[in-house]
Amino acid sequence: MQYKMVPYMLCIDQVWSECLVRRTVKFLILIFFELSSAVTLFLNES
Repeated sequence: MQYKMVPYMLCIDQVWSECLVRRTVKFLILIFFELSSAVTLFLNES
């Protein structure tokens, strides 16, 4: 088990950082759209 985990941990390091960057970008874009739509709704109401 431990022996199998070592290469997994080594190779996941590069992939993980790439995945993390992509997820963060998607997350930020999502938040941006949510905020912009919320702001437009707020401005339309007031």
